[in-house]
Amino acid sequence: MGIRNTKSLLLFATAFLSCSEIVFATNFGFLPGDSCFHTTLSKEFVEKLQLEKDPIFSYVRPKNASRNFCGYGGFFRMQYTDMPAEFKTNLKKVYEEIRTLHRRRMEVYPETVQNEEDGRDIPTGKMIREEINPIHVFFVNADFDLKQFRIGLKYNENWYEQKQQTIKHNPKDVGLDLFVESENAVMMDWRDAKRVRQLDAQSPTLSTKTTNQPVKVTGKLKAIVLPTGKMKGYFLRELPYYVVDETGISWSGGKQRAGGLFQP
Repeated sequence: MGIRNTKSLLLFATAFLSCSEIVFATNFGFLPGDSCFHTTLSKEFVEKLQLEKDPIFSYVRPKNASRNFCGYGGFFRMQYTDMPAEFKTNLKKVYEEIRTLHRRRMEVYPETVQNEEDGRDIPTGKMIREEINPIHVFFVNADFDLKQFRIGLKYNENWYEQKQQTIKHNPKDVGLDLFVESENAVMMDWRDAKRVRQLDAQSPTLSTKTTNQPVKVTGKLKAIVLPTGKMKGYFLRELPYYVVDETGISWSGGKQRAGGLFQP
C-alpha cells in the first residue's frame, strides 16, 4: 500500500473514532450567506475554462479548516452561467503571468484503484500528474469594496444558523471556518457582516444531500487572484494581488513588475 493511502487510512481511523464520540463534526463548503467563493486554478483548468460556456468551479475549503469523515454540508460547486469570454481570457492571462514569477510545481504518482474484496490498491498502469501549487481565487460581487473590507473573510452573519439548518450540531462542535487564523479576522468578520452583501448566487435548499449541486451565479462577479497561498499577507494588505473581470485586469497592493501585464 502506498504512503498516500496509508496516511488516508490512518486519518480515516482517527476521524472515525472521533465521529463515534462527537457525531456532529461536519465538513462545510460554501454557505448561501457567504460573500465569497474560494477556488483554485491549475493550468489544465484555465485552458479547459476557455472552451466552456457555463463553467463549474470547485470550492476549496480553508487550509486550516478541520477535516473529518463525518459528512459534508454546504455547497462545493459554483456554476457561472454564460461567463463572459473576456473574463475567462483574463483569468488565463493572470495565471500565466503569475507562473513567470512562481513556477508550477508538479507531483507525479501512479494511479491506483481499490480492490473491493480486500481493499488492496491495484495499479492501473497510468501516472497521475497533479499541480500542487495552484493559484488561489476568491470570487466576490463586482461591488465588493476592497478598500473597506478584507480578503479571506466570509462576512456571513448567519453562518451558525445555516450550518444548523443543514444538520443539527452540538453548539460546541460548530466553528467558523475562515481563511485567516486571527482574533482580529474574527472580529472584523463579525463587525462588518451586515455591511457586505452575500455572493450573488442562487443556492439549492441546504441539506447534506445537496452538497454536490452547484450554486448558480445570478449577478456580476469579479475575481481576486492571489499569486501565493499566504492568506494572512493578503488579509493584512501586505501582499499584492490581481483583480479580474470581463472589463480587464488590475493590480493592487504592490509595485507593478516591469515587463508584466501592466508594464509591457
